[in-house]
Amino acid sequence: ADFVNPRTFELAACGAFQLVDDRSLLRDFFTDQEMVSFRDFQDVPKLVTHWLGDQPERESMALAARK
Repeated sequence: ADFVNPRTFELAACGAFQLVDDRSLLRDFFTDQEMVSFRDFQDVPKLVTHWLGDQPERESMALAARK
């Protein structure tokens, strides 16, 4: 299904960093500065490694999504 899961909004409201699979409507609600998305599941390990190593940017994105 190509929709934005309500959990996406709930996690943003809690101030959580999110790495989500790309949905066609995602950019109607969140920018690239608020949430990280992927199209290919094979990219996930690299993205996880990158974002685990960048706590300040994760926190900045989570705060931006919350706002």
